[in-house]
Amino acid sequence: MSSELGFDRPETAAVLEKRWAGFQSGYRKNLALVGPEGHGKTVFVRRFLERRGVADSHLLLFLEVRAGESLLEWSKRFVQTLGYALLRAKRVAHLPADPVELWTAVSRWAPRSAAQASAWFGDGVPLRGERCFSACWDLLGRVIQETGLRGLLVLDEFHRLENFPVSDPFSRLGRDIMVQSGVMFWLIASDSSAARRLLQEGLHLLFGQFELVEMGPLEAESVRKAIHSIPAGRRLDAWTEQLLVDLAQGHSACLDLLLREMERLELREGAGDFQGPFDGRQRIGALLSALFLDPAGPLRLAFEERLRQLPPLPDRAASILLLRGM
Repeated sequence: MSSELGFDRPETAAVLEKRWAGFQSGYRKNLALVGPEGHGKTVFVRRFLERRGVADSHLLLFLEVRAGESLLEWSKRFVQTLGYALLRAKRVAHLPADPVELWTAVSRWAPRSAAQASAWFGDGVPLRGERCFSACWDLLGRVIQETGLRGLLVLDEFHRLENFPVSDPFSRLGRDIMVQSGVMFWLIASDSSAARRLLQEGLHLLFGQFELVEMGPLEAESVRKAIHSIPAGRRLDAWTEQLLVDLAQGHSACLDLLLREMERLELREGAGDFQGPFDGRQRIGALLSALFLDPAGPLRLAFEERLRQLPPLPDRAASILLLRGM
């Protein structure tokens, strides 16, 4: 499936490979990966780590700071992710969904950490504010110390930490990055300007410990390679292939949608929906119709969702825009 493709980004892959190899050898250089939304940062990092089996030998935490999420909700996910990471590193097949069962399983390797997690985030009175935020980093340190495992924390959309009701979240994060020498930190952000500001101000004491990696659009050759990775793509003529490259515009999420729809059309062809020999331009017409004209088309739905997210316009301005569009 196209959603399982790892789009080629040789320069970015080389940086990740270098930093991961260095960490394995005892040298840590943290990473900050920034770039516009939809450029595939999260998927690329996940694929990179999966191919190297990092979760089978290290404490791997992959955690997003979600928009609109409360500090308590994020903290509970942090603790749950930490518990799962330890069980995966110990090759435990069954990962309990219930928090009590989870930390009971964790107690086999980290009894003191499990007891602390249950006390902090159990069914009793939950921690709040500063204490809640600090408890997450304290627990990470306890697990690392108690198990002797090395860790990798991937914090997706890390800039959203500043939205939590904590006086200076990045000072606390910075202290833990300095102290937790057995943990490498990879920070991901779709808001490049906010990420740079926080690295230079909030984490200024650690700025030299981070390598800033920009993830821009895919190169045309990488887009072509992705197109050729599916059967329908290998049958396209040069003109149709170039049209797909132009439509993708180096945007990973857009390319993924195009390839998914091409695969779906390939299944339709197998079911006899298309007559006669393969016609690449006919397929492109069907593809664009499905993506844009169909009310349930993914690109049409994405466009409509973006429109709904726009701030409301004054009635007069809205009327002018509507009249111009008629």
